[in-house]
Amino acid sequence: MTAGIMGFWGLTEEPVAATPTTWEVAGKYILKSVGTKNAALNNIRLTAALRSHGVPVPHIMKTTDGRDYILAEDGCYLLWKNLLAVI
Repeated sequence: MTAGIMGFWGLTEEPVAATPTTWEVAGKYILKSVGTKNAALNNIRLTAALRSHGVPVPHIMKTTDGRDYILAEDGCYLLWKNLLAVI
C-alpha cells in the first residue's frame, strides 16, 4: 500500500505500520492515509488553525516538489514530523 510513496518526500526509509491508516517512518515521521483530497485539506487547515492558537501539533512535511499531500491510487497521504522524535 505504501510502497514507493516515501520517494515523494525524498526519503528511502520504509514505513512501519502503527495502525491500519498510519505508519512510522524511521522514528522521525508519521505517514497518514486520510482517504480523500478533501480529508487531506481538512487536516491541513485544522493543523494550521491549532498551531495559530499555540497548540503543539506536528508540522506537515512538504514533498520534494512542494505539495502538502500525495494523491495516490489507493488514497491520499500526509507526512508529519513526529512530535516525540528528536530530529
